[in-house]
Amino acid sequence: MPRQTQEQLSAEIVAIAGRLFGSQGYGATSVQQIADAMGYSKAAVLYHFPSKDALLGAVLREAAARITEIVDDDAARSGDDARRHAVERYVDLALTRSELGALLDLSGRHAELHALAEAGMRLRELLRADDGQDAGVRVDIALWGVMFTARFADKHDAVRAAMVRAAADLLDIKD
Repeated sequence: MPRQTQEQLSAEIVAIAGRLFGSQGYGATSVQQIADAMGYSKAAVLYHFPSKDALLGAVLREAAARITEIVDDDAARSGDDARRHAVERYVDLALTRSELGALLDLSGRHAELHALAEAGMRLRELLRADDGQDAGVRVDIALWGVMFTARFADKHDAVRAAMVRAAADLLDIKD
């Protein structure tokens, strides 16, 4: 088996840290637990990230990058086509990274939250159909509902389809 590159190893550390922070909570997760989950030493993890706080920052930056990709990918689309595609990609992100909803709750004090909040606001604006307060409330409920549902959903196509349909209905996205 070929050795992982430094970039691949860092990405694996971030993914495992994110899952553990999301499932156990940031305070209850130690760097040693992250290392144990990877089969590496604590020193190896700390070589890539000097502290648990630095790991949380990396997890939040990665989440912001994924949401930014959703928005940027839909820049060439317009109207309901862009909104539906963004909903589908957001549901996919939520289902593959179900810990993100929990991370948003625990990361309010972290400096990296700004980038995640900015990416979220860009997605929120993409999904709004109009400037009314009602539209903003529907978007917020759809985004949070998808993240909450993904934390507890079985990861299969029927759930994904139901989540996309429910979010699209709430956002009044036409087929």
